[in-house]
Amino acid sequence: MLEEGNIDSKSKRGAKKYLKEQNKQNYILDIEKIENDEKYDGYYGIITNTKLSPKEILEQYHTLWKVEETFRTLKNYLETRPVFHWTPKRIKGHIVMSFISYIIQRTLELELEKNNVEYSHEKIREAIKNMEYIEFKTQKQHLVARMNLNKLGQRILNTLNIPVPKIISPYTEFKEKYKI
Repeated sequence: MLEEGNIDSKSKRGAKKYLKEQNKQNYILDIEKIENDEKYDGYYGIITNTKLSPKEILEQYHTLWKVEETFRTLKNYLETRPVFHWTPKRIKGHIVMSFISYIIQRTLELELEKNNVEYSHEKIREAIKNMEYIEFKTQKQHLVARMNLNKLGQRILNTLNIPVPKIISPYTEFKEKYKI
């Protein structure tokens, strides 16, 4: 930066924080600042206003990735953004529905973990999306047919203690068994 003379940013971030302005256009290395910061090489500081012990603070810090993962899930998989609503009521409703979806998804993930079922956000969505059934009537019967239930879908139903539907069932039996 000093050799190329490209010190025009007003920011004190990055390397510029180790420069000292001699006059309007002339900078030199701030050796005192460099030596002061060297004392902290290899350390990472956490500042908090809680009454937690240092051990508890570190434990909480190490769970920060869960919060970040939650926001990624809300944004990417549950499609919280973009929001195509204009009234505050609808925007709040959209966010509440996204949050409820996240709670349901996270609860399912915890149950799958308890049952040693491997999953990913994408695989869960695909498995649930493919859990479809169709109703159809013949001249004599009203039936229900289960469609595309993959292995993870079966494991999800088993984990939630929901019986796996037969491929074809009488409508009344299906309705009673699954409370639809």
